[in-house]
Amino acid sequence: MKQYTKLLATAMLLLTAVVMVISTSFAWMTISKNPVAQGVQIALAGSHTVMVAPDIAVEQNGQVLHYPGEFSDTLNFFEHAQYDYLKELGGLIPVSTVNGEDWYIPTYYKLGDAEVESGQSYVGQLRPISEFRADTMLKNANLSSDVMEEDPQGHYVYLDFWVMAPVDGYKLRVSTSSESAGSFVVDLRDPVKAEAGDSYTLSGTNQQTAACMRVGFLINEDTVLNDSMHRYSQSAGFNANVTRLQGLYNEPGMGALHNTTTRFTIYEPNADLHPVPVQNRQGKVIENGMYATTEPLGPGGVAIPVADRLTVQLTNSWNLVGEETKIEQMFRTFMAGRNPEGETTQSLKEKFYVDSLQYQIYPYVTKGNFITRSQELYAAAGDDKIAGASDLSALHQSGATEDVYLTQLTGGVPQRIRMFVWLEGQDMDCINKAALGSFAVSIELAGSNAS
Repeated sequence: MKQYTKLLATAMLLLTAVVMVISTSFAWMTISKNPVAQGVQIALAGSHTVMVAPDIAVEQNGQVLHYPGEFSDTLNFFEHAQYDYLKELGGLIPVSTVNGEDWYIPTYYKLGDAEVESGQSYVGQLRPISEFRADTMLKNANLSSDVMEEDPQGHYVYLDFWVMAPVDGYKLRVSTSSESAGSFVVDLRDPVKAEAGDSYTLSGTNQQTAACMRVGFLINEDTVLNDSMHRYSQSAGFNANVTRLQGLYNEPGMGALHNTTTRFTIYEPNADLHPVPVQNRQGKVIENGMYATTEPLGPGGVAIPVADRLTVQLTNSWNLVGEETKIEQMFRTFMAGRNPEGETTQSLKEKFYVDSLQYQIYPYVTKGNFITRSQELYAAAGDDKIAGASDLSALHQSGATEDVYLTQLTGGVPQRIRMFVWLEGQDMDCINKAALGSFAVSIELAGSNAS
């Protein structure tokens, strides 16, 4: 078994209210017109092996130049003004992508459409996939709640950062560990006022949102423009040992580059989590503890298998102590001696998760193992595209996927990485029964220089 050395970790907390407003048999959901990203925190921490840096973007002569800020073993995005947009994000609305460059946005029947007027369809019903809109220009990315109030369609989030290794050969992977925050996605539990009095408890959660979450890593290895390198050489964070920069990506409003040296890896957490029984495209019933392969939409809106770019983790859950969770115990301690008069559910939620816990949720989460080899998982799923609980238990599990990785770093060369967060509309769990609530995402990246 290969041993992986933890290189860097990122903890992301994205709190987003999710509301179902359409009814359809397709595996897509949507949210209300007023979703608010209640808080986002992302932190990167690492050893002295691989260093991380924020992305600096400046406009020069009509071009946007990117170069790394100062490298260190820790990066907190909230300390850098260029990431302030993360604080204003609206909620996520399902989309689908197989490559991180072509994003497919659902379309719905509207009042006045011929199909609605004839009674064949109803307002809000999902149109056929062949009529979905392709977004190759990041138009539906990083939208604020104000923008989304006007005409919410699909919405996904991305951000850029840099990594650098001292020698060649370090392969980065999404990973988890019992000794660190690790990677996980869970639905957050909200404060709920008791029917009588002013006491509060934490709500239950069926993890519907967490079941269809995805995080993707788009990594291009082309050398960036000389102008970017020149700006970097004049910056306060310049490393004199660096002679070139890697990572070319499109800017908002520009078409996707589709470079041959670009790699896209999808992290699917909670792969065997199905809060309610669902059916796959073959009509097979999928229950909790089973795995159903997801085939996101690729160019032309065609569903494509992704075993070669998918890293799969089993269910993450809240730690239990007896019949209650540790997070419930923490909330009870938080509320002890507090006078909730005049408090709202929202204000208590922010004070609990932000002020009290400071988004440090990992001590209260049991993290699922990764399926060591994605190709073996797909083989176990077979023609029915389903792996049962016994199939999953027979597969080797570990702290990272072995046959799928994010990138192999070139020593001494800063590599820009573009990370996406979205709700995968092709996921069988992405349906109207998804619960209201918020979710937490934590990402840990690990690597090895072993062959």
